[in-house]
Amino acid sequence: MIKLKSAALDRSELKYRIGISSKELSDIESIEINAAKIISIENLTTFNTFNETGFLYIFRRLS
Repeated sequence: MIKLKSAALDRSELKYRIGISSKELSDIESIEINAAKIISIENLTTFNTFNETGFLYIFRRLS
């Protein structure tokens, strides 16, 4: 669950990945994580093909 200043997003109801702009990060009030492990992936191809259960995986675009 991602709680924003104006809304809440229940990620468990989505089939696919979501993206959050860095401009919107300041609007996030809290994030509830229901995963055993968190992994940061810096390669978009790897991120798009990573499909392991039990992980929260985050893609961070380096600029």
